[in-house]
Amino acid sequence: MANRWNLPVLGYGIGLRTVRFADLLDRRPAVDAPIAGPASRDEALAGADLVALGVSRATIRNWLAERVLEPTDRRGVYARTNETTRRIKAYLGRRRRSS
Repeated sequence: MANRWNLPVLGYGIGLRTVRFADLLDRRPAVDAPIAGPASRDEALAGADLVALGVSRATIRNWLAERVLEPTDRRGVYARTNETTRRIKAYLGRRRRSS
């Protein structure tokens, strides 16, 4: 499919890297999984899942600094805190109202 600049189409502009497609299609993470059910400190939360929900990388970094998310030994995977679910819901609520 050509575009107006006659350049190859490299994706759909949703912010996913092509190297992540296979992983996302295999896992098929539920988009609402991080905010569903009670918050458990034992439940790991992937940064990619937060981004899929619409949480920016800058917000994730801020939440790490504020200890809303705790780092784990795996890159891009975070442990929840008691504050995590409340912050995700509040963030997404603000984004929906501003749209």
